[in-house]
Amino acid sequence: MENNTLNKIEIAPMLDRTDRHFRHLIRLISARVTLYTEMVPCQGLVYGDADRFLVRGEDAVLQLAGSDPELLKRSCEIAADYGYGEINLNAGCPSPKVQAGNFGAALMKDSDLARRCLDAMRAGARDAKITIKTRICIDDGTPGDGYDRMTDFLGGLGCDKVIIHARKANLKLSTALNLVKPPIDYTAVYRLKAARPDWTVVVNGDIVNLQQVISHLQKVDRVMMGRMAYAAPFMFAEGGLTRDEVAEKYFEYAVQCDNPRQALVRAMGLYYGQPGAGDFRRRLLALHS
Repeated sequence: MENNTLNKIEIAPMLDRTDRHFRHLIRLISARVTLYTEMVPCQGLVYGDADRFLVRGEDAVLQLAGSDPELLKRSCEIAADYGYGEINLNAGCPSPKVQAGNFGAALMKDSDLARRCLDAMRAGARDAKITIKTRICIDDGTPGDGYDRMTDFLGGLGCDKVIIHARKANLKLSTALNLVKPPIDYTAVYRLKAARPDWTVVVNGDIVNLQQVISHLQKVDRVMMGRMAYAAPFMFAEGGLTRDEVAEKYFEYAVQCDNPRQALVRAMGLYYGQPGAGDFRRRLLALHS
């Protein structure tokens, strides 16, 4: 894999997936892909234990969830103390729990609130870059492809890097169905990049292999991968450590963690599709018990 392509790949924030253990695994495999934390609720960060969510000096993007500008500002102040250089606002998660808190995809219903949230984040972030991850629009039955609604929402937010999951968000569907049921529409994201060449536009959604990444990079600046990146992380290998060498180094790391079981689960995809997958899984399970 050419390093130039790896430099343009981002691994999506995924709850109970992209924790510090998975991020450690990826960094053994590649120094070049961009990593994101799990979605971190700003209430938990401000009122809880920041060390539970953040790692000092790590090379990753912090994704925050919230709709209270003051709490988001304070969260960014904390993140800046930990050294995060990019902080992302989640404005696309459609889960019922997130909707109840009036954040995630719910922010697409109120562009003024989204703007105030981002302005507050910039005020607290010092030199960190502030970005947004969202969807094309909310699927409320309005005719059309949603492109105009997407550009209206994004236009006044002041973000020059935007990550678009190329689907509408149907707030009446479950989180799982929102990953597959609303039709994918990469064309809307391509149109956005063509209309705003000054922005960094990142496409996300149903991207499962590096051939697709290379194809998307003809139209946008960067590509974000989610579920398949977690399932088969060695696809990002740069030709340094072998798969077996990564496994040995990760085992050394995991057994020293406070929760070795959780850490080891994050490595389950290392031998995805490979002849050694069964042996690796048995070894993991033996260490779990």
